[in-house]
Amino acid sequence: MCLLITIAILAAGYNFYLHNLLTQAYMSFGIAVIPFGFFIYRLIKNRRCIFGDAKDCNKKDI
Repeated sequence: MCLLITIAILAAGYNFYLHNLLTQAYMSFGIAVIPFGFFIYRLIKNRRCIFGDAKDCNKKDI
């Protein structure tokens, strides 16, 4: 759900940019970059659990 909201905010920022509302576009992009960056970080950090063959994904050293 958070990812969908983030994508919607990115789309809103893009539309603000297309309509030359740069202040609103920068604010939207700034708000959306933080959770999107966290999503990408967790995707990279947990890649063995998501895409690989790791058996115990609840360990702290993943």
